[in-house]
Amino acid sequence: MQNLKRYLPVALALLVGLAASWRLQLEPGTIGLFHDWSIYPMGSQHVEYARELFNGWFTWTLGAPVTFPTEYPLRFFLAFLGWFGADGAVLSHAVVFFVPALSFLTMFVLARSVSGSFWGANAAGVFYALDPVIFNKMVSGQENYLLGYALLPLVLWTYDHAIRQRRYLIAGAGVGAVLAITAVQVQLGLLGAVLSIANAIVRHPSIPLS
Repeated sequence: MQNLKRYLPVALALLVGLAASWRLQLEPGTIGLFHDWSIYPMGSQHVEYARELFNGWFTWTLGAPVTFPTEYPLRFFLAFLGWFGADGAVLSHAVVFFVPALSFLTMFVLARSVSGSFWGANAAGVFYALDPVIFNKMVSGQENYLLGYALLPLVLWTYDHAIRQRRYLIAGAGVGAVLAITAVQVQLGLLGAVLSIANAIVRHPSIPLS
């Protein structure tokens, strides 16, 4: 039974990723258009885009400028993968598979931590990963939103887990780190901050850090 509880969430996460994206996986080449995804056909284009970000005079020869500074880590990460040869086909197919899978796992971790129910946490993960919102953002190609959505449950879990361990400094630093990544989509970063404040006040009112 212990082995089942150890491996079942991972297996379900992979199944959820496949269920959410199997039709798209059959599509050849880069999924979507540049206007939608901002994922270029060639990895070298991501590298060049990252180089453009360092220019004092922004030329943006490959597309629209970064809207919010929180997008920079994502752009540099895509450039890092592009430098190793990952092209648009690989990246876009990976996004639509791994984002639902990651969303399942992060919600599973949070729900298991809050409720203690193994099967309830699995159900919560499935509902969160297959929410209509995630399909809408996949269709419209908002990879920033998808990344923030997948990591959002970790904002609450990081704080709660560290507080239970009485590691208050890590609780604050951990929430800040996860929020910084989640804020690659600014409104999700703000939502995560609001949820963190509410969680601290309601669930941990006796903790000074809260």
